[in-house]
Amino acid sequence: MASRLAAHGVTVVASFVSPYRESRDFIRKLCGEFVEIYVATPLEECERRDVKGLYARARRARSRTSRASTTRMSRPSGRN
Repeated sequence: MASRLAAHGVTVVASFVSPYRESRDFIRKLCGEFVEIYVATPLEECERRDVKGLYARARRARSRTSRASTTRMSRPSGRN
């Protein structure tokens, strides 16, 4: 949908949380102008800021469902 809107001159801002470079490259090919923003926040800081307690709950339950704590993001290649 974002690529169709962009093709008609609409500025689109979309959030894609994907730890895999291949997935981000796929989106990059769909969009003419693609800007990737990478934020490297330590897990401890994410836990400190977590007002909903999701990280703490995942730790207590030893849950592997919290992607943010189990999957590492591949760093961007430096190109947009």
